[in-house]
Amino acid sequence: MDDEEAVVVWSGLPDDILDKVLLCLPSHSLSRMRAVCKQWHSLLSSPSFLQRYDSRFCYGEDHVLVFVVSSCEAMMYNPISSKWHLLPLVDSPLSTLYNMMERAVTAAAGGLVCILGKYAAQDSNCTLRQLLVCNLLTKSWRCLPPLPPECPQIGQPIMGMLHDQQNFCYKIITVWPDRGPIVEYDSRNSTWTVIGRCPVSFLSFKSMQSTVCEGLLYFLVEGGPLRGGMFVRAYDIHHREWHTPSAPLPSRDLQSPCLVEHKGRILMAGLIRGVGIRLWRLKLWTMGWEIVAEMPSQLFADFNLDTPGFPSRVNCMRICDSIYFISNFRRPIVAYEVMKNVWHMLPMSYPPSCSNPDGMEQYFSVQPSLNDAV
Repeated sequence: MDDEEAVVVWSGLPDDILDKVLLCLPSHSLSRMRAVCKQWHSLLSSPSFLQRYDSRFCYGEDHVLVFVVSSCEAMMYNPISSKWHLLPLVDSPLSTLYNMMERAVTAAAGGLVCILGKYAAQDSNCTLRQLLVCNLLTKSWRCLPPLPPECPQIGQPIMGMLHDQQNFCYKIITVWPDRGPIVEYDSRNSTWTVIGRCPVSFLSFKSMQSTVCEGLLYFLVEGGPLRGGMFVRAYDIHHREWHTPSAPLPSRDLQSPCLVEHKGRILMAGLIRGVGIRLWRLKLWTMGWEIVAEMPSQLFADFNLDTPGFPSRVNCMRICDSIYFISNFRRPIVAYEVMKNVWHMLPMSYPPSCSNPDGMEQYFSVQPSLNDAV
């Protein structure tokens, strides 16, 4: 079938057949189909179609891995098809914030991501912050109101995000260490509210990564019951209180620890020198850790390409039943399927255009949705 015949076939399809065909497309393709013609743009933007499209999947089981490599493009890995897809970022906050001093994705929930940008104020030596929420597929975004004056002017808080799919709203929680404020943003009224204070014993955050699980915001801190040491602490978002007790790290030799949620449980991954990468599960009744798995030595050797002795860093993301271990862009990504207890390496098939010209690099998991409004 040539191009002219294809045009005749597609233009002659009844609306109900066209609707069913478009419902079968993956989300990254669906966003591009809006540019085909006015009819398709109108159909793909209608609330009824978006609701039917999102209802095809079990919520929370259609996540993808997004790898931001420059201000104008990102890579999206779909674990269902085991393929990488180019995700243009033109007209998105990440391209808009390109000239800022810093920009980083600080939290994600549903199909939305929260982005923190920093820029130098005019006629001043101070640095100003700008928070945005964005849907990368629809390229829709919103600048959030300034943080309350109680928030420190320097430093960066831990951030967590909760998404309510049924009510089309979300919340963002920020926690500042050393008696700093705990501040909540509610999209329903677009306001920030100070809801508490961080304990004085929390000297600092050891990682900007946080994980939301069963209404609790988990993160790594230094101080408290283990002065000079690191431990995991949780904040109950719904009841606005601290969850006790704390959980010390599973090993004193653990380096580059990171937290991830899996089916209502908290997992921790990290590096142990001379051993490799291990994965633990938090036992809530004792706040202790049990080993889940250890990366096979050959996979660890392939994963460890930065230095001959030890990788410089590691991060992990959960997508469906798998935990993905990441070092940096264009390095092998290793996946561990928890239920099957199987390790494997992801296919690395980036397009030639993805050359990482800015040196920009971020990765996060998100549930693609055309229906999540900012």
